Amino acid sequence: MVVKRSIGFMIAVALVIVSSIAGCVTTTDTGSASPNRASSPSAANGYPNGDLLVSTRWLQENLGSKELVIIDTRTNGYEVSHIPGAVNLAIGRFKDKGKLRNVKDLETTLTLAGLRRDMKFVIYDDPSQPSGTAGWFFWLLEHLGCTDVHILDGGWPKWLADGGQKQTGIVRRPQTEKFVANVNERIVTQAPRIATKLKGRDLAIVDARTPEEFNGWQLYGEPRGGHVPGAVNINYESFYGRDMTVQEYKDVKSLLESHGITPDKEVAVYCLDGIRSGNVYFVLRLMGYQYCSNYDGSMYEWSRKTSLPVEKLARYEKLVYPAWVKDLIDGKNPPTYTGKKYVILETRYTGFSISQLVSIKENGYIPGAISIHPCYVEHRDNTSKYYPNYAAPQDARLLPPDQLRGALAALGITKDTTVVVYGNGKIIPMTAARVAWALMYAGVKDVRILNGGFTAWAAAGYPVAKAPAVPAPEKSFGVEASLHPEFYATSDYVRSISNGRNATAVLVDVRKIEEFEGKSNPYPFFTRKGRIPGAVWQGDWDALVNTKDDTYRSYPEVLRMWQKLGITPDREPIFYCGTGWRSTIGFFQAYLTGFKKMRNYDGSFYDWSSNPDNRVVDGKQR
Repeated sequence: MVVKRSIGFMIAVALVIVSSIAGCVTTTDTGSASPNRASSPSAANGYPNGDLLVSTRWLQENLGSKELVIIDTRTNGYEVSHIPGAVNLAIGRFKDKGKLRNVKDLETTLTLAGLRRDMKFVIYDDPSQPSGTAGWFFWLLEHLGCTDVHILDGGWPKWLADGGQKQTGIVRRPQTEKFVANVNERIVTQAPRIATKLKGRDLAIVDARTPEEFNGWQLYGEPRGGHVPGAVNINYESFYGRDMTVQEYKDVKSLLESHGITPDKEVAVYCLDGIRSGNVYFVLRLMGYQYCSNYDGSMYEWSRKTSLPVEKLARYEKLVYPAWVKDLIDGKNPPTYTGKKYVILETRYTGFSISQLVSIKENGYIPGAISIHPCYVEHRDNTSKYYPNYAAPQDARLLPPDQLRGALAALGITKDTTVVVYGNGKIIPMTAARVAWALMYAGVKDVRILNGGFTAWAAAGYPVAKAPAVPAPEKSFGVEASLHPEFYATSDYVRSISNGRNATAVLVDVRKIEEFEGKSNPYPFFTRKGRIPGAVWQGDWDALVNTKDDTYRSYPEVLRMWQKLGITPDREPIFYCGTGWRSTIGFFQAYLTGFKKMRNYDGSFYDWSSNPDNRVVDGKQR
């Protein structure tokens, strides 16, 4: 799937208005299709309002129908080729300074395009172009009172892939009657309405932007970064497959309901400028949601009004995105980068089998990245002791501080180096977090993780190197002792929490429930089962990430989950798992969200259970 970045109205206003181009093709309402034939598109994928979605087959069968108007909303490429009979209505003709034009101007524009409110419309765009504008235009026509509006599933690329006919030149429809709007204000949300309902439970707010925008990165000139308080982040692309056709009903239902978006609620959707959120509005209509609306002003407007609150991830700059890394490589100055020497550090976990190793090697590398196994921070180049070849609990721990600093210097890393860590291969978020935590503990001041790792880089379509770069060693790491021992939990420290002497901290187990309850132990190098007394189970480690794309789970969801378990910012969470790998994801999530104190128990349950004096418990959590 092509990864897109909306640039909203700033690009839209610069678009060529195709109706002014010479060499136009004039169309009349002629064709061989029966009028009745176009009246009932087939339902799609079991959606309650599946007839809102039109297939390429249906449209091919109904081309030329007198009552059918095809609208191409692409920002470029229309004059080269388009679906036969389609008129081009680029979004820049309907917005002014990022907001919807007044109704009178909209009526005039649509009248000049030869449209009437009572027509049947099929809209399509090119999802590879910024934002995906078909959903926004669907919302616009419904806002103006049109009742027979549909979208072509998959848009222009799907039309071409399915062998659809093409036409060149520009189509003009005859102006027969005036477009007279019957405005539906119910599907339009404004800032005051959202602001008055922020603390209520009857309004669900969906942010349709990318996770980086939601977290706080200011990518498109918005005055303030972050999101509307209480909003849930569902990138609009999540509703579409690789070919940008809408996902099946059951998958969309699961996605919405997992974020608390249910049909009984009023749902307001926003993005940067109301365009991407128009696509989510359309999906909600497909789902049969009766109370949904689009905030056209979106974050451009909301962030300009300083009286309106904005929330963001406390340390959002530590979770970077592919375009940020690409700018870094290209010698640009991405936001929050201090200009110091940088190292892109890949941690590549190869699994156990030869077939896994070969497959992962074929992934390639981010250009200029050096690559290590996650066990490098435990045994440097002594691969004979790499996981799972641990013979004693100390084998699963980090190198002693002086040796760890030397190992990092050998990679060209000092305390002042900006290090971008990314995972590749298997368990991408886990291995990246393990290495990032080791760097932070050692004293590297600026450690960042590429959200989604190599998966995100490849999906963005950026160049891939065939081999890693060769490290340029530094003579010294720059300090003689770890700068952050407070990030590291020892067995003695964990024992003080387990026996109740330290009530300000909380032990957090991120293993599978079977491990927590003492029913299983997946490790071959120790046998005891159970958990550390006093620990709470927050769910398996993958409750902290999105396993489909290897990104971090949206932080408000994590905080809500933790709060129910007493894992709150006023306490110090100590994360543990089997050997201290999975638990580093919990550590980094807490760090990102602004916890002042948090630790990773490096030895974890392997270390704890090796001491016969340490008690373990099993059974369900009480």
